[in-house]
Amino acid sequence: MENLSGTSGPGGDARSHARALFQARSALHLGKSYSSVGDIPNFSSTYHTSASASTGNNTLTRIITWNVGGADGTLADPVKLNFLCNTMLLQGIHIALITECHADVASIKNTLRELHLHAKFRVRGQGKLIAWLIQTDTADRIVQDLSLTCGRISGIVLAGACQTRTLILGIYGISGATTDHHCSRAQQELLASLTPTILANLKLKHHIIVLGDFNVTPGHSWSTSASLLSSSITHLESWRTSLGLTNALLERNSTARLTSGFFTRSRLTSNVAELSLLDHAYISPNIIRGAAILVMPA
Repeated sequence: MENLSGTSGPGGDARSHARALFQARSALHLGKSYSSVGDIPNFSSTYHTSASASTGNNTLTRIITWNVGGADGTLADPVKLNFLCNTMLLQGIHIALITECHADVASIKNTLRELHLHAKFRVRGQGKLIAWLIQTDTADRIVQDLSLTCGRISGIVLAGACQTRTLILGIYGISGATTDHHCSRAQQELLASLTPTILANLKLKHHIIVLGDFNVTPGHSWSTSASLLSSSITHLESWRTSLGLTNALLERNSTARLTSGFFTRSRLTSNVAELSLLDHAYISPNIIRGAAILVMPA
């Protein structure tokens, strides 16, 4: 896999290539259409606000994780929440894990009511750092809520037609965990706090899904940063494999690489493009039917 943190040889510059990838992704965000990087097709190519119900194959549950952070990253903003709700309807997404939502559950519920979308969606979780937005029909299948006191982890247990319950855990990792030793140690403690819950549910033969913004890449080749901590990457991969979980995106897309658009964080600083794959879905084997990065119009 090409490492964009260095040069790519005569006639090609890795930094220029990274900037081109950044600009291509930015152009998609500034457009009006959705695009997909992976093996899940779009159910709707263009955003609009007239969606009224989920489309697509309702025998499968579609789940998305989205970090809405930044200065304007709040689900109390009716424009942002309206966009997310209509995206879920257009793309047939049943469950959205939202990180850095910067709004409590009561505020999100109030905004849903203002948008006349309160009958279609339910809000779960603690809010502020992490919350769930769930289509009502799917929310009726939730049999348990799980929250840990740190505020960075939230979970739901879903009952389904397969007669096997599914534990879905959402996580918002420690910012800087890929490059800073102190943050890396905090991240390792965060993952360790999840382990007993996962093991208990594995003992009950439940399916497991752990997804969110982990703030750690799955390998050195998944970031243009030159200061990645091997200890963070090694710990994350060791934690995942010890629990028997697979990386859904990379499992479904075996030829994926950073250079083909498989990154979830991109920014331009001093004309240097930083690209990283920091958002993941770790799952029990053989329960996934597709995984992709959904690129949304801004």
